Amino acid sequence: MTGASTMKFCKPCGREGEDKRAHSWCNDCSEPLCKKCLKYHRKGKTTEKHKTIPYLNRFYSSVFEIPTKCHTHNYKKFSIYCIHHDQIGCASCLQDLHIECEEVISIKKASQSLTTPAIVDLQRRILDCSLIISKIIEVYQKNLSSISEQKNKYREKVSKVRKDLNTCLDELEQNVDRKLDDCDTICKDEIEKSIKDLATRKSKSESWHTAIEKLTENEDDKSRIFAVIKTIDHLQVEEESFLSKFQEDLVAYELFSSPFDFIETIESMLATIANIKIEKIKTTVQQSSNTQQIDTYIQQGKIHLLHKISSSKLEMIAFGKACLTMDNRIVFVEYQLRVYDISSSSVHTIQLKSVWSSDITCDLKNNVYVSFPGDGIYNIDIMNLNEEYRINTKQGGYQQVKHKNGLLYTNWNDKIVLFNQQKTIVKTLECIFKPVFMCVENSDGIYISDGKSIIRMTETGSHNIIPTIMEMGEAITGLDVDGQGQLYACIYTDEVGTVVRINTTTGYREPVLENLVTPCYIAFHPTKNMFLVITDRGKECSVYLVTN
Repeated sequence: MTGASTMKFCKPCGREGEDKRAHSWCNDCSEPLCKKCLKYHRKGKTTEKHKTIPYLNRFYSSVFEIPTKCHTHNYKKFSIYCIHHDQIGCASCLQDLHIECEEVISIKKASQSLTTPAIVDLQRRILDCSLIISKIIEVYQKNLSSISEQKNKYREKVSKVRKDLNTCLDELEQNVDRKLDDCDTICKDEIEKSIKDLATRKSKSESWHTAIEKLTENEDDKSRIFAVIKTIDHLQVEEESFLSKFQEDLVAYELFSSPFDFIETIESMLATIANIKIEKIKTTVQQSSNTQQIDTYIQQGKIHLLHKISSSKLEMIAFGKACLTMDNRIVFVEYQLRVYDISSSSVHTIQLKSVWSSDITCDLKNNVYVSFPGDGIYNIDIMNLNEEYRINTKQGGYQQVKHKNGLLYTNWNDKIVLFNQQKTIVKTLECIFKPVFMCVENSDGIYISDGKSIIRMTETGSHNIIPTIMEMGEAITGLDVDGQGQLYACIYTDEVGTVVRINTTTGYREPVLENLVTPCYIAFHPTKNMFLVITDRGKECSVYLVTN
């Protein structure tokens, strides 16, 4: 017995050739035990402290098959965790594989950092993968049906071609018969007419010959003979002229048609029908939710609306971009900066020297940075409501600005530039397209989008396409990550949009908010589980709290 079936029976008894139903599971030995072996297990000097749990039918046997011992080093117990490699191992692994790694801790210590959200996220990712596998299987099953349908349709087409050809040949044969009969009649009529005319002329000539013989034999009047001879001579000249001309124009009738060598061409053309090949055409998996995931976060009670602000309340035509600050305020950018206090609902204005701002961000020290295309990135003093110093090193097309670990991230056309507060460029990264949206996660990940696709870049310059699938007419209008590094996006089509959380491995889109009117921006709080969404073409901003 192998696989899941062996999990139902006691492993020690199995080594003795006996099959006894398992009662418990030893986590240390990674083995199922019967009641008797469990009793001895608890009494054994080396196994008395082993942790055992009841072997319940509701546990999947595959869980018990997940190894808890190192296969590389004689099944030694896992005891260490390497943070750098994100791997667990035994004491020998530490010596052989992780001796130079600085971040190696015990499994016990590592387990203390295991949180419920991390487990929930893993479960969600597993469900996402399971859902996508189901969708892929569904694609293949539909493909099997479509292949059978294509086969039957192709046979019907060939049968129809054969039927049409038979019909065409039948009609052609009938047409040929008619044409042959018509040609036969025409030829016969013309030939018989010529024969009749020639026979008449022949008879006339013979009568002239006979007349001359009789005349010369019986007539003594030479004058009369002369007159007759001359008359017949003139008639004979006319006949000779006629026959000369007739012989020049003499034709034999033959039936003619186009050559039949086209048969080979037709055969070669028809032979192409049998050139059936298999083509592999790129297809996609529809990004639909299963019944357990179809509800949005609001329907599941995971998200609560905290505030809703209209642009008219702040005396703005429309909100451009915005950010949540550490002291619970919202800074909106347009031609002027408006600072909205969530607690008091008060509004303050910051006058700008630059004409138009395109993006805004806030760091953990409550420093606000605003990008001005063609001018640069400025630090904004939201406490004193002043535009402060410019940080950029040169003028250029600054569209986005984000902050992480003391560095500012912005873009110059199709490049992402990282620079510090001292205006020193730390790094320049080449993008495969000009970013329209950009966000930065706490690790070294940078997400960029051109409105149609999403790419995750690293600070080493590598690119990885996020396999999320955009339906016809959909567009990405906003992008940001939360404190746990989860990617969120605004997506809309035909005035109605959604906010989704995107699994960056599978591309699965989990609905967070639905039926939004033209969502055009999303931004998370630097530390809290809060985010804002700008909707209705910049006319409205809503702030939400995520409860888990």
